[in-house]
Amino acid sequence: MCLYGVAFAIFCGVLWDAMKFTCDSLFAMNLQRYLSAGRALAGRAALLDTMGDLIAGLAGSLLFSCWSYWRLKNDRSWLKTFFFKKYSPDD
Repeated sequence: MCLYGVAFAIFCGVLWDAMKFTCDSLFAMNLQRYLSAGRALAGRAALLDTMGDLIAGLAGSLLFSCWSYWRLKNDRSWLKTFFFKKYSPDD
């Protein structure tokens, strides 16, 4: 389950950066910071924003997954707090 959480977080990061790339391509929004003072960046400088986002997503998901694993190992009932409860109008 923790591995699934890491994979899902990385997938969300990839989708986020794909959205930024699409907005930059179609609407010239400079979300990926590929322009500096109106000049296009090349090589490593152009990738820093995207890689920073992906690395931050990986680091955060790994930290949360390790914390979740530790919590589940010590107390399995902790997982029940994430389940939806049925709502009844009579309650």
